[in-house]
Amino acid sequence: MHKTKKTKPESEWIIGSVEPIIDAETFAAARQRAAGRAPANVPPRVVNSPTLLTGLLACGACGAGMTLSTGKGGKYRYYTCNSRLNDGAEKCKSRSIPMDKLDRAVLASLAEKAFAPNRVRTLLATLKTRFQSGHSREAAGARVIEARARCGRSSAKQTL
Repeated sequence: MHKTKKTKPESEWIIGSVEPIIDAETFAAARQRAAGRAPANVPPRVVNSPTLLTGLLACGACGAGMTLSTGKGGKYRYYTCNSRLNDGAEKCKSRSIPMDKLDRAVLASLAEKAFAPNRVRTLLATLKTRFQSGHSREAAGARVIEARARCGRSSAKQTL
């Protein structure tokens, strides 16, 4: 199918069994979570939002989603509880959180976890192994090509 973009006839199919690497229950749960995040199911305002944490925050007081609100004509930006914003302060007693403060705190925490020394060492070791493995495969391929070229030259000399 690769070059012609047509399905090969069944006579050319190779059928084999493959052991699952995860159980069916875990697979079903993962597929359900992925389907829930599919672009067709997530509103475009969440996917394309210029606000870092859009769609990820929930109010600590009532559990509603948090959204962007502004003050002073857009000069100040806050994450505010949707319930409080839409239904008033009597619905939810939470306070608005300055967007830049919360964004910086989340990014700092994420960077701290993502770039922890042990994690970086593990990532670098994995990359080094992959690089060496790929490099050795390339070197082996080069040796094969060189050997074929030598064979081709010697047989060419014999024919002269």
